[in-house]
Amino acid sequence: MLNFKQLEALYWLRELQSFGKAAKRLHVTQPAVSARIASLESQIGQQLFERRHSSIRLTRIGEEIADHAEKIVNAQYALLDNIRRNEKSVLRIGMISPVSFTWGHDLLVRLRDMDTEVAVEFIVASSAHLERELDAGSIDLAFVTRDSRQPPSTSDLVMSYDLGWVGAPELVRDLKQPLSAADLTKQALIMYPQTSPLYSPVHDILIHPKASYGMRHQATSLPAIIEMLRFGYGFSVVSLAVVEKELQTGQLVQIKSEVEFNPLIVHCISQSGHSRRPVKVAIEAARQAAYDYVHAKTRYIRIAPDATVGRDTEMSG
Repeated sequence: MLNFKQLEALYWLRELQSFGKAAKRLHVTQPAVSARIASLESQIGQQLFERRHSSIRLTRIGEEIADHAEKIVNAQYALLDNIRRNEKSVLRIGMISPVSFTWGHDLLVRLRDMDTEVAVEFIVASSAHLERELDAGSIDLAFVTRDSRQPPSTSDLVMSYDLGWVGAPELVRDLKQPLSAADLTKQALIMYPQTSPLYSPVHDILIHPKASYGMRHQATSLPAIIEMLRFGYGFSVVSLAVVEKELQTGQLVQIKSEVEFNPLIVHCISQSGHSRRPVKVAIEAARQAAYDYVHAKTRYIRIAPDATVGRDTEMSG
Protein backbone atom coordinates (compact mmCIF):
# COMPACT_ATOMS: atom_id res chain seq x y z
CA MET A 1 0.00 0.00 0.00
CA LEU A 2 1.24 3.46 -0.85
CA ASN A 3 2.09 5.64 2.13
CA PHE A 4 2.18 9.37 2.71
CA LYS A 5 5.97 9.64 2.96
CA GLN A 6 6.38 8.12 -0.51
CA LEU A 7 3.87 10.52 -2.05
CA GLU A 8 5.35 13.47 -0.19
CA ALA A 9 8.80 12.66 -1.56
CA LEU A 10 7.40 12.39 -5.10
CA TYR A 11 5.60 15.71 -4.76
CA TRP A 12 8.68 17.63 -3.58
CA LEU A 13 10.89 16.01 -6.19
CA ARG A 14 8.58 17.29 -8.91
CA GLU A 15 8.45 20.75 -7.32
CA LEU A 16 12.18 21.13 -6.64
CA GLN A 17 13.65 18.95 -9.43
CA SER A 18 16.42 17.74 -7.14
CA PHE A 19 16.86 14.82 -4.73
CA GLY A 20 19.14 16.97 -2.57
CA LYS A 21 16.67 19.87 -2.34
CA ALA A 22 13.77 17.49 -1.65
CA ALA A 23 15.76 15.85 1.15
CA LYS A 24 16.51 19.24 2.70
CA ARG A 25 12.83 20.24 2.46
CA LEU A 26 11.74 16.98 4.14
CA HIS A 27 14.54 17.12 6.76
CA VAL A 28 15.87 13.69 5.78
CA THR A 29 18.95 12.41 3.98
CA GLN A 30 19.15 12.13 0.20
CA PRO A 31 19.39 8.30 0.38
CA ALA A 32 16.13 8.32 2.38
CA VAL A 33 14.35 10.18 -0.43
CA SER A 34 15.83 7.80 -3.00
CA ALA A 35 14.63 4.84 -0.92
CA ARG A 36 11.08 6.21 -0.73
CA ILE A 37 10.96 6.67 -4.50
CA ALA A 38 12.47 3.24 -5.14
CA SER A 39 9.90 1.68 -2.84
CA LEU A 40 7.09 3.52 -4.61
CA GLU A 41 8.36 2.42 -8.03
CA SER A 42 8.61 -1.15 -6.77
CA GLN A 43 5.01 -1.16 -5.53
CA ILE A 44 3.69 0.36 -8.74
CA GLY A 45 5.90 -1.71 -10.98
CA GLN A 46 6.86 1.23 -13.20
CA GLN A 47 9.60 3.83 -13.40
CA LEU A 48 8.51 7.27 -12.19
CA PHE A 49 11.58 9.30 -13.18
CA GLU A 50 13.93 9.52 -16.11
CA ARG A 51 17.24 10.25 -14.40
CA ARG A 52 19.68 12.39 -16.36
CA HIS A 53 23.12 13.75 -15.59
CA SER A 54 22.00 17.17 -14.35
CA SER A 55 18.23 16.87 -14.03
CA ILE A 56 15.30 14.57 -13.43
CA ARG A 57 12.11 14.24 -15.42
CA LEU A 58 8.88 12.49 -14.49
CA THR A 59 7.49 9.80 -16.75
CA ARG A 60 3.84 9.91 -17.82
CA ILE A 61 2.76 7.65 -14.94
CA GLY A 62 5.01 9.67 -12.64
CA GLU A 63 3.18 12.88 -13.56
CA GLU A 64 -0.21 11.26 -12.98
CA ILE A 65 0.75 10.00 -9.55
CA ALA A 66 2.41 13.33 -8.69
CA ASP A 67 -0.86 15.15 -9.49
CA HIS A 68 -2.68 12.95 -6.97
CA ALA A 69 0.19 13.29 -4.51
CA GLU A 70 -0.09 17.09 -4.67
CA LYS A 71 -3.73 16.97 -3.54
CA ILE A 72 -2.95 14.54 -0.72
CA VAL A 73 0.09 16.49 0.51
CA ASN A 74 -1.69 19.85 0.46
CA ALA A 75 -4.70 18.43 2.27
CA GLN A 76 -2.44 16.88 4.90
CA TYR A 77 -0.55 20.13 5.44
CA ALA A 78 -3.82 22.07 5.72
CA LEU A 79 -5.19 19.57 8.27
CA LEU A 80 -2.05 19.72 10.40
CA ASP A 81 -2.09 23.50 10.30
CA ASN A 82 -5.70 23.55 11.47
CA ILE A 83 -4.88 21.18 14.32
CA ARG A 84 -2.03 23.44 15.42
CA ARG A 85 -4.47 26.37 15.40
CA ASN A 86 -7.18 24.46 17.25
CA GLU A 87 -8.31 27.56 19.09
CA LYS A 88 -9.94 28.80 15.86
CA SER A 89 -11.21 27.50 12.56
CA VAL A 90 -9.24 28.86 9.62
CA LEU A 91 -10.86 30.08 6.41
CA ARG A 92 -8.35 30.35 3.56
CA ILE A 93 -9.21 32.64 0.67
CA GLY A 94 -7.22 32.74 -2.56
CA MET A 95 -7.15 35.66 -4.98
CA ILE A 96 -5.28 36.70 -8.08
CA SER A 97 -3.14 39.85 -7.96
CA PRO A 98 -5.68 42.22 -9.62
CA VAL A 99 -8.16 41.42 -6.84
CA SER A 100 -5.58 41.94 -4.09
CA PHE A 101 -4.61 45.29 -5.67
CA THR A 102 -8.20 46.54 -5.78
CA TRP A 103 -10.97 45.43 -3.41
CA GLY A 104 -9.13 42.54 -1.73
CA HIS A 105 -7.99 44.71 1.18
CA ASP A 106 -11.56 45.94 1.69
CA LEU A 107 -12.63 42.30 1.97
CA LEU A 108 -9.90 41.70 4.55
CA VAL A 109 -11.10 44.65 6.63
CA ARG A 110 -14.73 43.52 6.48
CA LEU A 111 -13.90 39.99 7.58
CA ARG A 112 -11.48 41.14 10.26
CA ASP A 113 -14.09 43.46 11.79
CA MET A 114 -16.77 40.79 11.99
CA ASP A 115 -17.59 39.13 15.29
CA THR A 116 -16.50 35.62 14.36
CA GLU A 117 -14.44 32.74 15.71
CA VAL A 118 -13.02 32.08 12.26
CA ALA A 119 -9.48 33.22 11.43
CA VAL A 120 -9.06 34.33 7.82
CA GLU A 121 -5.91 33.85 5.76
CA PHE A 122 -5.29 35.09 2.21
CA ILE A 123 -3.21 33.51 -0.53
CA VAL A 124 -2.31 35.56 -3.63
CA ALA A 125 -1.27 33.44 -6.61
CA SER A 126 -2.08 32.59 -10.22
CA SER A 127 -5.49 31.19 -11.17
CA ALA A 128 -3.95 27.84 -12.11
CA HIS A 129 -2.24 27.55 -8.73
CA LEU A 130 -5.35 28.58 -6.80
CA GLU A 131 -7.55 26.09 -8.64
CA ARG A 132 -5.09 23.31 -7.78
CA GLU A 133 -5.11 24.41 -4.15
CA LEU A 134 -8.90 24.47 -4.16
CA ASP A 135 -9.10 20.96 -5.64
CA ALA A 136 -6.69 19.74 -2.98
CA GLY A 137 -8.79 21.29 -0.21
CA SER A 138 -5.98 23.63 0.88
CA ILE A 139 -8.13 26.72 0.40
CA ASP A 140 -11.88 27.21 0.79
CA LEU A 141 -12.65 30.02 -1.61
CA ALA A 142 -10.90 31.66 -4.56
CA PHE A 143 -11.28 34.60 -6.91
CA VAL A 144 -9.77 33.53 -10.22
CA THR A 145 -9.80 34.48 -13.90
CA ARG A 146 -11.67 32.87 -16.74
CA ASP A 147 -11.67 33.62 -20.45
CA SER A 148 -14.48 36.00 -21.45
CA ARG A 149 -15.23 33.70 -24.39
CA GLN A 150 -16.11 30.80 -22.10
CA PRO A 151 -19.78 30.03 -21.27
CA PRO A 152 -21.37 32.25 -18.60
CA SER A 153 -20.32 31.38 -15.07
CA THR A 154 -22.73 30.37 -12.32
CA SER A 155 -20.35 31.93 -9.82
CA ASP A 156 -21.57 33.94 -6.82
CA LEU A 157 -19.58 36.93 -8.00
CA VAL A 158 -18.46 37.75 -11.55
CA MET A 159 -16.44 40.87 -12.36
CA SER A 160 -15.02 42.32 -15.57
CA TYR A 161 -11.61 44.05 -15.41
CA ASP A 162 -10.74 46.35 -18.33
CA LEU A 163 -7.30 45.79 -19.86
CA GLY A 164 -5.14 48.36 -21.61
CA TRP A 165 -1.63 49.09 -22.85
CA VAL A 166 0.31 51.16 -20.32
CA GLY A 167 3.75 52.75 -20.21
CA ALA A 168 5.84 55.52 -18.74
CA PRO A 169 5.18 59.01 -20.23
CA GLU A 170 8.72 59.43 -21.58
CA LEU A 171 8.32 56.35 -23.78
CA VAL A 172 5.17 57.65 -25.45
CA ARG A 173 6.04 61.26 -26.33
CA ASP A 174 7.33 60.68 -29.87
CA LEU A 175 4.95 57.86 -30.81
CA LYS A 176 2.03 58.36 -33.18
CA GLN A 177 -1.10 56.83 -31.66
CA PRO A 178 -3.02 54.60 -31.98
CA LEU A 179 -0.25 52.04 -32.29
CA SER A 180 -0.72 49.16 -34.70
CA ALA A 181 0.37 45.61 -33.93
CA ALA A 182 3.49 46.20 -36.03
CA ASP A 183 4.22 49.40 -34.07
CA LEU A 184 3.89 47.56 -30.77
CA THR A 185 6.14 44.76 -31.98
CA LYS A 186 8.97 47.28 -32.40
CA GLN A 187 8.64 48.53 -28.80
CA ALA A 188 10.24 47.22 -25.63
CA LEU A 189 7.55 45.11 -23.96
CA ILE A 190 7.21 43.58 -20.52
CA MET A 191 5.91 40.03 -20.88
CA TYR A 192 3.95 37.95 -18.40
CA PRO A 193 5.02 34.47 -17.24
CA GLN A 194 3.73 31.69 -19.45
CA THR A 195 1.26 30.58 -16.74
CA SER A 196 -0.58 33.91 -16.99
CA PRO A 197 -3.79 34.17 -19.06
CA LEU A 198 -2.31 37.31 -20.63
CA TYR A 199 0.86 35.65 -21.92
CA SER A 200 -0.53 33.89 -25.02
CA PRO A 201 -2.76 36.74 -26.29
CA VAL A 202 0.09 39.24 -26.16
CA HIS A 203 2.65 36.82 -27.55
CA ASP A 204 0.46 35.60 -30.42
CA ILE A 205 -0.77 39.01 -31.56
CA LEU A 206 2.70 40.51 -31.73
CA ILE A 207 4.23 37.89 -34.02
CA HIS A 208 5.02 39.55 -37.35
CA PRO A 209 7.49 37.68 -39.59
CA LYS A 210 8.71 40.83 -41.38
CA ALA A 211 8.63 43.21 -38.40
CA SER A 212 11.61 44.30 -36.37
CA TYR A 213 11.41 43.35 -32.71
CA GLY A 214 12.06 45.44 -29.66
CA MET A 215 13.33 44.11 -26.36
CA ARG A 216 11.19 41.56 -24.53
CA HIS A 217 11.55 41.86 -20.77
CA GLN A 218 10.18 39.12 -18.53
CA ALA A 219 8.47 39.53 -15.15
CA THR A 220 7.16 36.82 -12.85
CA SER A 221 4.41 38.77 -11.08
CA LEU A 222 2.05 41.72 -11.48
CA PRO A 223 3.84 43.82 -8.82
CA ALA A 224 7.10 43.32 -10.73
CA ILE A 225 5.44 44.35 -14.00
CA ILE A 226 4.04 47.52 -12.43
CA GLU A 227 7.45 48.48 -11.01
CA MET A 228 9.08 47.88 -14.40
CA LEU A 229 6.42 50.06 -16.04
CA ARG A 230 7.14 52.87 -13.58
CA PHE A 231 10.87 52.68 -14.30
CA GLY A 232 10.30 52.81 -18.05
CA TYR A 233 11.41 49.32 -19.05
CA GLY A 234 8.70 49.20 -21.72
CA PHE A 235 4.97 48.79 -22.35
CA SER A 236 2.66 46.08 -21.06
CA VAL A 237 -1.01 45.11 -20.96
CA VAL A 238 -2.41 45.42 -17.44
CA SER A 239 -5.69 45.66 -15.60
CA LEU A 240 -6.28 49.41 -15.64
CA ALA A 241 -7.86 49.39 -12.18
CA VAL A 242 -4.58 48.16 -10.74
CA VAL A 243 -2.69 51.24 -11.99
CA GLU A 244 -5.55 53.74 -11.66
CA LYS A 245 -3.65 56.00 -9.24
CA GLU A 246 -0.60 56.06 -11.50
CA LEU A 247 -2.79 56.95 -14.49
CA GLN A 248 -4.47 59.77 -12.56
CA THR A 249 -1.17 61.27 -11.40
CA GLY A 250 0.52 60.89 -14.80
CA GLN A 251 3.20 58.52 -13.52
CA LEU A 252 1.91 56.08 -16.15
CA VAL A 253 -0.17 56.70 -19.26
CA GLN A 254 -2.62 54.54 -21.17
CA ILE A 255 -1.55 54.00 -24.76
CA LYS A 256 -4.07 54.04 -27.57
CA SER A 257 -3.68 50.95 -29.70
CA GLU A 258 -5.37 49.03 -32.48
CA VAL A 259 -4.56 45.89 -30.51
CA GLU A 260 -7.22 45.42 -27.85
CA PHE A 261 -8.07 42.56 -25.53
CA ASN A 262 -11.25 41.21 -24.03
CA PRO A 263 -11.75 42.15 -20.37
CA LEU A 264 -10.27 39.94 -17.70
CA ILE A 265 -13.19 38.03 -16.13
CA VAL A 266 -12.85 37.26 -12.43
CA HIS A 267 -15.21 34.91 -10.69
CA CYS A 268 -15.62 33.30 -7.32
CA ILE A 269 -15.30 29.54 -6.82
CA SER A 270 -15.57 27.64 -3.55
CA GLN A 271 -14.33 24.24 -2.47
CA SER A 272 -17.30 23.45 -0.25
CA GLY A 273 -20.00 25.47 -1.95
CA HIS A 274 -22.41 27.08 0.50
CA SER A 275 -22.36 24.25 3.01
CA ARG A 276 -20.03 25.99 5.48
CA ARG A 277 -21.29 29.14 7.13
CA PRO A 278 -17.86 30.90 7.06
CA VAL A 279 -17.76 30.43 3.28
CA LYS A 280 -21.23 31.93 2.92
CA VAL A 281 -20.24 34.88 5.08
CA ALA A 282 -17.01 35.41 3.11
CA ILE A 283 -18.85 35.33 -0.24
CA GLU A 284 -21.38 37.89 0.94
CA ALA A 285 -18.61 40.09 2.35
CA ALA A 286 -16.83 39.83 -1.00
CA ARG A 287 -20.00 40.94 -2.81
CA GLN A 288 -20.27 43.96 -0.55
CA ALA A 289 -16.57 44.86 -0.81
CA ALA A 290 -16.52 44.52 -4.60
CA TYR A 291 -19.77 46.46 -5.04
CA ASP A 292 -18.60 49.35 -2.84
CA TYR A 293 -15.20 49.51 -4.52
CA VAL A 294 -16.63 49.53 -8.03
CA HIS A 295 -19.19 52.23 -7.30
CA ALA A 296 -16.87 54.48 -5.29
CA LYS A 297 -13.34 54.08 -6.60
CA THR A 298 -13.03 52.90 -10.19
CA ARG A 299 -14.42 53.03 -13.71
CA TYR A 300 -12.31 50.10 -14.90
CA ILE A 301 -14.20 47.25 -13.18
CA ARG A 302 -17.80 46.14 -13.69
CA ILE A 303 -19.91 43.64 -11.79
CA ALA A 304 -22.02 41.19 -13.80
CA PRO A 305 -25.73 42.10 -13.61
CA ASP A 306 -26.68 38.86 -11.87
CA ALA A 307 -23.96 39.22 -9.20
CA THR A 308 -26.04 41.47 -6.98
CA VAL A 309 -25.47 42.33 -3.35
CA GLY A 310 -27.77 40.51 -0.96
CA ARG A 311 -29.62 42.91 1.31
CA ASP A 312 -30.84 40.56 3.98
CA THR A 313 -27.82 38.30 4.48
CA GLU A 314 -26.63 38.18 8.06
CA MET A 315 -23.01 39.40 8.27
CA SER A 316 -21.96 38.33 11.73
CA GLY A 317 -20.80 35.10 13.25
